[in-house]
Amino acid sequence: MTVEPIVKKILDDAKADAAQMLANAQSRIEERRKAQQDEFAKERQKALEKAKNDAAVQHQRMLSMAQLEERKLDLAMKRDVIKLAFEKALEKMQSLPVDQVQRFMRTLLLQAKGDEEIIIDPKSEDVFTEQFITSINKELRASGKAGDLKLSKERREIGAGCILSSGGVETNCTFAAILTMKQVELENEVASILFPHTDK
Repeated sequence: MTVEPIVKKILDDAKADAAQMLANAQSRIEERRKAQQDEFAKERQKALEKAKNDAAVQHQRMLSMAQLEERKLDLAMKRDVIKLAFEKALEKMQSLPVDQVQRFMRTLLLQAKGDEEIIIDPKSEDVFTEQFITSINKELRASGKAGDLKLSKERREIGAGCILSSGGVETNCTFAAILTMKQVELENEVASILFPHTDK
């Protein structure tokens, strides 16, 4: 299932927004880091007063712990920004023009067996028109498949995309499900876009 071009375009469009989110996240990291450093300085002084003979060991131990906490905080902030980037991508995918959604769904539906019922969101009526489904069925038959896709009377609040139902088995072809499926594969690429000069 080839969705990389669409997702890449969406991520490119969302990059400016993500950059601002990153700046805000980094500001929060700095604030937390400064607070940690202040706390560390206080704890170090206490440690020196309580155990002068063991000050070096205690200092190194606390420094290592502070560095670990800082790394954990940094990773948590990056995960938050990446999550926001994917949410932004889904939001943009959900609002694509009808013709772009139809092109995208055509690619997916041509991979179907061809005898499924198509369950859609009430807001997707203008995408899954009778003419659109008829054209898909024609292409399916030309490729040797059943070519008997039907629009279900059932409607669900699923956003853009659809659910294919056949013999009690459902295949989730919503944009949300597709992006979730691709998220693990795309996370490193997204991280490279958002954090080009840092470790993932």
